[in-house]
Amino acid sequence: MTYRIILSLIIGVLGFGTAWGQSAAQVVDKVLEGYNRSNGISATFNVANAQGTSAGTIDMMGKKYRILSKDMKCWFDGKTQWTYSSVTGEVNVTTPGAAEIAQSHPYSIISSLSKQCSLSMKATANDYIITFKPKKKGQITQAVVTIGKKTYQVQKAVISTSDRQSYTTTISHYTTGKNFPASTFVFNKSQVPAGTEVVDLR
Repeated sequence: MTYRIILSLIIGVLGFGTAWGQSAAQVVDKVLEGYNRSNGISATFNVANAQGTSAGTIDMMGKKYRILSKDMKCWFDGKTQWTYSSVTGEVNVTTPGAAEIAQSHPYSIISSLSKQCSLSMKATANDYIITFKPKKKGQITQAVVTIGKKTYQVQKAVISTSDRQSYTTTISHYTTGKNFPASTFVFNKSQVPAGTEVVDLR
């Protein structure tokens, strides 16, 4: 499981959300409003597929985010992104464009979901289970997302890809009101192995 797949799955999953009887536009507005009121969110995640698992934490505030796990670490301060992979053993520094941000930042993702996917949903006693099917062919062929009725927070997402892989992402332990300092979202060399090479790709 590559760090790029893990990154897109974690951040993408955190962007999903909906509710019975509401239009996609209303749902997006509600999720964005909730995020804007959160004053910083922290959560734990676990991503699993046939090749193994990856677990860690994600912190978000505004356009910024930080992901920390054993295999991959990523910092984005709203302009610059630093990504460390245990596979390459280096940190790549990039300046994501608008399209890249739309694919990676959770609250950019949800603003375009209604245009990219057709949605269907069923409800259980405790959850809403939503199936997202992209209107155009791409890497992701389907996403089935479980959302808690009381919290409207994502509990689980099962994502199927065009290479017939399936990834299950579980999100838990949401904490709001974190009010992170700006330094949280800037590369911290103490969080990667000593001597790690930093490659500036900007």
